[in-house]
Amino acid sequence: MDNIGVDEFHFLGQHGGASIGINLGIRHPERIGKLILSGAGRDENLTEEQIQALIDRPMTRDLPVDVDGEFLDKTWDVYRHMSAKATSPEVTFRPFLTSLINRQRKFDMHYAIFRYQPNLDDLDKETLLLEGEEDIYAGDVVGLQKRIKGSKIIKLPGVGSWQFYEDPELHDEVITKFLLTN
Repeated sequence: MDNIGVDEFHFLGQHGGASIGINLGIRHPERIGKLILSGAGRDENLTEEQIQALIDRPMTRDLPVDVDGEFLDKTWDVYRHMSAKATSPEVTFRPFLTSLINRQRKFDMHYAIFRYQPNLDDLDKETLLLEGEEDIYAGDVVGLQKRIKGSKIIKLPGVGSWQFYEDPELHDEVITKFLLTN
């Protein structure tokens, strides 16, 4: 942000990106305006054993590429399960395709995020917690709200993990209202 001359900005983070937003809000509060954390709830009191179990659990991009394309079927099943029931295959295809592109990386940010246990008492930012009604990875958003003072939850109906794709108009409306409200 320094390189493009932006001193203060609002931040929106989805799932793992929400942890980045929390981190920025704690470490650089003078730079962050409002925070929008989407699907960000999780158990904040994980033991080392539980964290390691999460890290060791394979993700779709850990599936080996095979000649018959079985990894594609398994990955597609996961992404359809992450979508709301009414989400069209065309909408699910966008994050599915992104996951196939991302599998080429030699690292995964999710592993670092599982280890990140911030002290949310140090977060003092106006925060909107978005939760897709059918987001199986949203976690304990109510628990997160209790830990972030002054935060509010909006549950988006009929969307899963891909709320930006599944109902972009509603998503835009909710975020715009939050950003424009003093």
